[in-house]
Amino acid sequence: MSSMRVLTGRPMSRRAFIQRTAAAGVGLSALGALMASCADDDGPDRPLTPAFYDWILSLFPTQAVSDSWDQEVNVQTAPVEGFGIERFVAEGEEGESTWDIYVGMTPFVEMAALIDAGVIEPWDPYLADGVADTWVPSVRAEATYDGQIYSHPFDSSIVAAGWHGGLVAAAGLDPDHAPPTWDEWIASARQVMDSGAAPFGATFDANGWRSLAPIAHSIDINVYTDEGRFDFTHDAVIEALEIMRRLMEVSNPDVLGQGATDAGANVTPDEGAFAGEKAAYYFKHAFGPINMSSKWADPSHLRLGAIPTVPGGSGGTVFWSTGAGLFTYGGNKEQAAEYMHYLTSHEDIHRADVGNQGGVVGQLQPYQTIWNEWRANPPSWLASWAFALQDQLGRASAIHTHVAGVTQFQIGRPHWETYLTGEVSTAREALQAAKDAVLAETA
Repeated sequence: MSSMRVLTGRPMSRRAFIQRTAAAGVGLSALGALMASCADDDGPDRPLTPAFYDWILSLFPTQAVSDSWDQEVNVQTAPVEGFGIERFVAEGEEGESTWDIYVGMTPFVEMAALIDAGVIEPWDPYLADGVADTWVPSVRAEATYDGQIYSHPFDSSIVAAGWHGGLVAAAGLDPDHAPPTWDEWIASARQVMDSGAAPFGATFDANGWRSLAPIAHSIDINVYTDEGRFDFTHDAVIEALEIMRRLMEVSNPDVLGQGATDAGANVTPDEGAFAGEKAAYYFKHAFGPINMSSKWADPSHLRLGAIPTVPGGSGGTVFWSTGAGLFTYGGNKEQAAEYMHYLTSHEDIHRADVGNQGGVVGQLQPYQTIWNEWRANPPSWLASWAFALQDQLGRASAIHTHVAGVTQFQIGRPHWETYLTGEVSTAREALQAAKDAVLAETA
């Protein structure tokens, strides 16, 4: 059985039901009999029904792969925008779910909130033996919360450096190597501008999880409080914001502008600057430089590598995984686990991620075993940069999972940007204001 509903109060998940009946002294045999007498084990009588964030459906051959599976799948678009989970939570409060899984969940963004609301449950009872052992260790760790796996990884995004080798060479700089420190990155970007090779030397995505956090990780990956919140007043975060202010001096003037979709999160101004060959240096999750460079007159000018650091810094970066949450009040749970393994193991999905054709996503599939096979015998369709990105997972750290999730960055951004725009004189003052605002709204 996946869940039950009590007669009064909010719906209770299977996990909570077991915990509470055990605490009340109900024996295992009695508990088993009681559970067997409850609702149908299979949940709603329907084919497996996954809900996908629409960007996944637009970038991956998800429908085609689902159609090739030997069981019926009713693929639907998830009712989410800007990471909103209101529909999922509202259904969970009624003890029901229109869907069985949500593919598009990011652990640091909304996973803890979905767990806290009782909307999703662990995958552990349904995964085939040993499947989780084949995942990239850091990805598995990110998918695990309170000792259980709540996210079945689909793929991972890693924040990397990208640069336009043609523009860099035209400025008299090395087109095949990125500046290793932020000081050198900014100096090289200024040289691009001074030479006239491009109107802007560099660009970046102003959303905090794509800029403030990665820069901070490059200095020190331990920028979190004991409870898992992003620590806005950590020394490395303060230094990161100071670096961002210097980056703005060599970036497109609208770099702080909101994105055009997903409540400002996507289709951001940096993408237009890099796609238009107006900025030479760029850091973002690899989808950004890879896909924006496909719009260049000569996409072969793209180079990829690690983001800069500071002398004595950690040399780290940020990664996050997109995964699937298993709805507590959905059904078809063993089938859902089989489907996710099939979907994420399929070569067509891998080709869309790291193939050498145009328009690939630039994200990384979750299986360490498959990466090992590719290293021993690289497939002909694998992009030349695939291993370079995968190697960076060893230096990357996930943003910690916390109920504040992505919200802490959205709340904090208007406050830390007062330093970037010159309204506040010190980074520390602006970030203290950000921290205070986040605590006030998410405590």
